[in-house]
Amino acid sequence: MASPDELIALAEGRLAPSTRDRLLFSFDDGYADDFEVAEFLASRGIRAMFFVMPSFVGRSIDEFCDFHRRNGVEACRFFPRPCQGLERDQIREMAAMGHRIGGHNDSHRDLGRLHSEKDVRYEIQRALDGIGEILGQPCEDFAWGFGGLANMSPEAVAYLVERCPRIYSAVRGLNIPGRSPRFILRDDVKQEEHPFRYTQVALRGGMDASSVPEWTALERLGGRCPPYGAGSAGGT
Repeated sequence: MASPDELIALAEGRLAPSTRDRLLFSFDDGYADDFEVAEFLASRGIRAMFFVMPSFVGRSIDEFCDFHRRNGVEACRFFPRPCQGLERDQIREMAAMGHRIGGHNDSHRDLGRLHSEKDVRYEIQRALDGIGEILGQPCEDFAWGFGGLANMSPEAVAYLVERCPRIYSAVRGLNIPGRSPRFILRDDVKQEEHPFRYTQVALRGGMDASSVPEWTALERLGGRCPPYGAGSAGGT
């Protein structure tokens, strides 16, 4: 297993290449039952990443949508059934367990469709500031909602690159020092949609070749992650 610290090291050019592939779990949105997942993983010495929407914290999905509606924003109802967000104290506990907490589009709108600075700031800066306020330290990790190339406008890319050291996609692939795109590669695994055999093949890299065009496009957007020994720049 990999740890969040290794992603930071990769982003800063401090991660040495390895002969073994390693796996890092990450979870999006900030559902209440993520706390049980965090406890389970921590009990086995596994540290993960959780990308949380601050406006979902302490709210149901209906309350989340109502909150943004009162702000003049029509949020994305990102889950079809009733669900609840994490509590603030739970997020702090998860961080104390050794997990890393990042931000996620605050109203879960598609950043690929947002171009004004006001809308981009609403999704990104509110998330970074909200997580930073909960944890009492700057938030330096952000996973954009839906995670595909079409889900990030040029304006959103520019805003994030300027303000966030580590940016996470949902484009499948292996993160390699000096070779992978700066925007961190992650495989989007949906238990309800993907058979277990599919997940096994994906984790072994059996479908990575299909993502090469997306890697190239991500590299054009943000460059490559730095090679080992390059100093502090890049992504994971």
